[in-house]
Amino acid sequence: MTLSIQCSQTHTREITARLSACALALGLLSVLAFPLSAKPTRVTYVLVVGDKKEPLAAITEKLLADTSKKPVRVGETKLPKGEFIPDPPFACMDGERLHIYVEAGPYLGTTVECAVRLSVTLTSWTTMQALLDFAHSGEQHENYGVASLAISEVVARLNNVTTADFERTLTLLNTSHQLPEAPSDASQLIATIDREMMARHRSDEESQKQTLSYKLWQSAGKYLGVDTPSYFDPSTSKFVMSREAQKALMKYQASNRLKVSGQLDYSTLRDFAKIDVGEVLAKHSAQME
Repeated sequence: MTLSIQCSQTHTREITARLSACALALGLLSVLAFPLSAKPTRVTYVLVVGDKKEPLAAITEKLLADTSKKPVRVGETKLPKGEFIPDPPFACMDGERLHIYVEAGPYLGTTVECAVRLSVTLTSWTTMQALLDFAHSGEQHENYGVASLAISEVVARLNNVTTADFERTLTLLNTSHQLPEAPSDASQLIATIDREMMARHRSDEESQKQTLSYKLWQSAGKYLGVDTPSYFDPSTSKFVMSREAQKALMKYQASNRLKVSGQLDYSTLRDFAKIDVGEVLAKHSAQME
């Protein structure tokens, strides 16, 4: 028995179209399920300087996406220019960052996103001490706008410091008499780093209350006239802005013709303080000379 199938030209075109659509759908699914790897960033140049644009001899290492693995050292900037020109350029894969630090000097290390050409400024201990003094002075004089600006600047800089850098800095600060560039009294800086390290290792509410982030919410709340500016969020183990504080903040931003972001961004904090961080540091630098 012979089975014959006859298809019209129109029917054939419909089948072909449906098969093509299926093939396209399968192709899209495969791309979603197995995305193409992002192209690596090839780093060709690294420049590292301090607060006063002084060139620094600093170590550069890659922090791998797999955080269980040790960082990979890729080079070191050299004096007198503070430059590192890798030959050949080294590759940064998706999820990797660079860690840059001075091994035995009065500077905090930092982590940065990979880029083809990098220019990095490391924060000196004296600058960090100046910001902490500025914050303390603001609190003493109940100028909570000034305190908020200074504390936020310290928080922003410390957020990019690795725990290993904290440990290295504490070791150096405890022998800071050997470093002429170190603050004459490093006790406040040591206590600050100790508290921030403890908060990284412990996620309970009481530990988080010792952090500068919590202190920032308190200062900003006092400036805005908010009794409860933050609350502890167990899901993130951090203090976050309360609705009351956000409402007050947005009202403040609108009244002062600022971008109504509902966030403690730099332009808002600068408006709180009526002064720029650069001005503060310039005044401190002038006093030190």
